Amino acid sequence: MDSTNAKEIFSILKEASKDTLVVVVTHDVEASKTYGDYLIELKDGQIVNSTLEKENDESKVSFKYFKNKKSFGTYKKSFKINIKKRPLRLACASFLMICSTGFLSFPATLLNVNKNETIIKSMLDNNETSVTVKKGQYFVDKQNDVVGTGSKGRMVERDKEFVSNELGENIDGVYCGMSDIFKNSILLKSTDSIPSAYVSYSPNGFVEVDNDLLNRYKFDLTDGRLPSNDNEIALTSYELSLYKYFGLSDSNDNRYTITSANDLIGKSIISEDQTFIVTGIIDTHINKRYTIDSIASNEKIAKEFDRLIESGMHNVIFTNKGFYKNNYSLKNKYREYIDFEDNGTLYDVSLELTKCNGKVFLQKQYINKAYNYDHYTNKLYKFDDSKDSEGVYLSYEKFYEFRFNGQFESYISNFVAQDLYDSNKELFDASEEIYNYYQYYNYLKDNDFEDNKYLHLNKDYFVNTFLKAKNKDFIKTDDDRYVELEYSKNNKIKAEVIGVYINENTEDTNNVIASKEVYNKLSYGISNYIGEYEYITIPLSSNNYKKIIKLIETKYDNKSIQTMSNETAFVKFGFNELFNEYALSYQEVESPVLFAKNISKYIFIAAIPLVSLLIFYYFSGVIYDSKKEIGIIKSLGSTNKEIVGMYLFQNIIMSLVMAAITCALISIFIPVSNIMFYSCTKPIVTVIRYSFIPYLVTIGMTIGCVLLGTLIPMINILKMKVIDIIKKG
Repeated sequence: MDSTNAKEIFSILKEASKDTLVVVVTHDVEASKTYGDYLIELKDGQIVNSTLEKENDESKVSFKYFKNKKSFGTYKKSFKINIKKRPLRLACASFLMICSTGFLSFPATLLNVNKNETIIKSMLDNNETSVTVKKGQYFVDKQNDVVGTGSKGRMVERDKEFVSNELGENIDGVYCGMSDIFKNSILLKSTDSIPSAYVSYSPNGFVEVDNDLLNRYKFDLTDGRLPSNDNEIALTSYELSLYKYFGLSDSNDNRYTITSANDLIGKSIISEDQTFIVTGIIDTHINKRYTIDSIASNEKIAKEFDRLIESGMHNVIFTNKGFYKNNYSLKNKYREYIDFEDNGTLYDVSLELTKCNGKVFLQKQYINKAYNYDHYTNKLYKFDDSKDSEGVYLSYEKFYEFRFNGQFESYISNFVAQDLYDSNKELFDASEEIYNYYQYYNYLKDNDFEDNKYLHLNKDYFVNTFLKAKNKDFIKTDDDRYVELEYSKNNKIKAEVIGVYINENTEDTNNVIASKEVYNKLSYGISNYIGEYEYITIPLSSNNYKKIIKLIETKYDNKSIQTMSNETAFVKFGFNELFNEYALSYQEVESPVLFAKNISKYIFIAAIPLVSLLIFYYFSGVIYDSKKEIGIIKSLGSTNKEIVGMYLFQNIIMSLVMAAITCALISIFIPVSNIMFYSCTKPIVTVIRYSFIPYLVTIGMTIGCVLLGTLIPMINILKMKVIDIIKKG
């Protein structure tokens, strides 16, 4: 074309460049310099020079637009172009990616359900101020694989100290063995007016109370005052409700109607062993879910309430500080067991006397582990103070034999007297504690007089006692006036013999006579011995709940023991048993939760490659479809880093929008799932909770796949020559 036409054409192109990027390919260097704003010199397909001749400030496609690294407008405009490019593909791909990430995130939500965390957080939701734990044990082999579990029974002071140190705060134990104060003081008005599940005649034990304890658990002293003397107690609001329904009777069978706390305060509460004066009522804030009507009409709620009053401090007796020390002077460290090995045999140097019912104690002897099963014998004695005015007749009542071979079994020889206890339960509990604590005892034969004459008492406590003898010549010298009472293996104490009871019965009944002092100690001090904890109560708050969960889920090392198969097993222990109504409620949904988690595990595994490939495929397709644009932008002088940043930015924005939609669906899925669980079993626990994990999985997986889907094709494209990029675009 001639110069005139050329000028006209270039003038038109110049005007058009205000709205549109105009690229002119020419060999005329002079014309390029005259009309061009930006010159790019090519040789053999390679850029050899690029020069910004002048900036067209009126142009909407200013070249500074491409060169400014901080220009958000660049990314914004590029993003709009790609959105408009293939809207149908974008819509379909977005729908598929949201669905696929949902299949990844929903299982992650279910897999994140943790039993202990669910229970503890549900307690916080309901403003509970304490959590109750029991001690458990694990049997592991040399490969540290768990081969069995069991309960450790009651706990001792060192267990309480251990938990306190682990949590770094004060905790409380509920002393067990408190007498049944309600047995003689509640008058049952009507068996129909109260559901049986609401009634507990036996307090769980006692707790020494002061203002610090009230503050620790957010309890309120609603009426009266705290006890200050050993014969004073405070009752809970739950126990007050029992007296309101059943009334109160005293030792003279006078009956009182209790309508308020003031009617009960100042009254005497008769226990089996002593009388207490009620000084105050403490509100422990029982969940409002448990009313008389709800318990009477709903069996599940009734079971929960039964567990509620078995744990925590809703059903305990509050005594003054120092009550235990003042009233229980026997210092045997029951349950403070010390095991040591002797030629493969384990012995226990502790002693246990367990009350079964009434004035009865269970005397447990040592047994040498010379059997292929663990073999224990137990002596059950009954007291009768009517036999002698100065002493107490202690008669051998029955012989029990317990064998443990893998699982617990009990073999009881002779009859079970109905007047001693109503069922085998208490005896079962007592014998099971032997099993739990691995106490090995010497075998005691029925007719072995020497073993039967011993009363097991503290070695530091000297007692006066009678001994059984077949004739009056038993005591001959002053030395004979003292006997050794075996306290544990190779540990004996000296007791003075102050009299002899002559057994007129021709049968050898293995009798022992104890003084009144010994009787009082045995029937009250030892049989109700409370140096153990039924459970440990821990203050619960939003500040320490994570420490409590860690405590529950940690398995602590213990010493090795000999199993029944003579193989070495290692016992790990932990405070793993949450014992309350929330734990019971979780059991209602545990099976469907476990089923859902197992299904979710496989869905999660299958969804990972599906989601990854889908996201990768879509965003890599976006890059490959933009080859021509990439080539042009690169030809205009943008660096590889700038080009990658621009396309990476737009892809991440798109992916985050999709991830946000998926996260919104997760937030809807969680309450809907809880509604489904609730509609089935109506638990008091919130099973599925909001957690950062499913959201993190969604966002992390999406961004990760977007990075790969953008960078991998971008690297391949940018390795090519500019002219090849444009040609193949």
